[in-house]
Amino acid sequence: MSHVFISYSKENREYVCLLRDHLLHRGFDVWIDEVIEPGDDWWRYIRQAIKDCAAFIVVMTPEAESSHWVGVELLHALEYKRPIFPLLRSGDPNPFNSDTWSRIANLQFTDVRDGRMPSNRFYEQMKNRGVPRRKRGRIVTPADGLDRLWTPPDVSALLPPPFDWCVVPAGHVTIEYGSWNRARDKYTVRERRPFELPAFAIAQYSITAKQFQVFVEAQDGYADARWWTFSEAAAAWIAKQKGPLGAVLPGDDLPRIHVTWYEAVAFARWLEHRTGCHIDLPTEQQWQRAAQGDDERAYPWGSVFDRARCNTSESCIWRLTPVTRYPEGASPYGVVDLAGNVWEWTLSLWSSEKHSLHGTAERVVRGGSWLDFQASARVSARSANNPDGRGISLGFRIVTQPMRRHRM
Repeated sequence: MSHVFISYSKENREYVCLLRDHLLHRGFDVWIDEVIEPGDDWWRYIRQAIKDCAAFIVVMTPEAESSHWVGVELLHALEYKRPIFPLLRSGDPNPFNSDTWSRIANLQFTDVRDGRMPSNRFYEQMKNRGVPRRKRGRIVTPADGLDRLWTPPDVSALLPPPFDWCVVPAGHVTIEYGSWNRARDKYTVRERRPFELPAFAIAQYSITAKQFQVFVEAQDGYADARWWTFSEAAAAWIAKQKGPLGAVLPGDDLPRIHVTWYEAVAFARWLEHRTGCHIDLPTEQQWQRAAQGDDERAYPWGSVFDRARCNTSESCIWRLTPVTRYPEGASPYGVVDLAGNVWEWTLSLWSSEKHSLHGTAERVVRGGSWLDFQASARVSARSANNPDGRGISLGFRIVTQPMRRHRM
């Protein structure tokens, strides 16, 4: 028994993600149901995770109080006599007024109703109860064995080649937050922030012009209002459009350019509907993890720039190239064209570490392009664009992971 299990309601996910990161930073291993394959086995994984945990944290809110899943998880923790650490996030502080919380009324809860993280005293209490710590904690999840638990969706009947998924195992990544000095064309790093990621799969190549055209021409595709309802901003943007801009440059196997962030998200939502599997744009953490692996290399292929492995200004090609042209530039997981050719949209907000489908704030783009020099092709390089931005050097690729179960 070594990890901390967190029980919560989906409405409190943003707070729980921050809590997870604080626990990891303090050296605690964390089990959180971010990646579980749907089906009959997921309760087996949860029961086993509770049975094996060294500590059970329950985030107490009115939503969690009424959640069937939180109630069942709490009963399992009591059944297995796991050390329980309640956090009162919101709601009635008297546990005897609740059928759910009255089961742990004998336990002193930690009050975090001000929105803060637990104090150092909370973490010391966990340590004193025998919860082990290391230099830095890690995510403990069934996704560590993703190859055994889950197969990425087959999209060969929907999208023309080239398309394949590359599985990226659970691991860590460090994002360099900062700002561009436009006058000097230099990125100044203010902070380096580590993240732990569950496993996922990412498209081996950028979405091509021919693949995007399938979405454009499908009867239930680009013109279907369902794919644009993910935010008010997206719905307002598409209402003013007559349709997508053309790819401009000939070549079915070139990356699709002149595509806005709204259009890239809509494409992913359409493909998710068609496959029945979770499909999205990558977060910038996922993108960098797929490009960099575990050794913090500077470029997908290694630490030394090589213009023969990518399409940047140094390559002197001065145009887009087919997404399959540079197999020797692949990342540790076989992902191709992550350096140069086109910048790629991510879900992440430029101004913070968060990601969201809502609003009109700038989104992070990654990878550099055929118009940029090698500094932009580094796996840590970041830039941004407005979600309605288009350009001849801007494209996207997609990610997939097991569907998260829906809490009630």
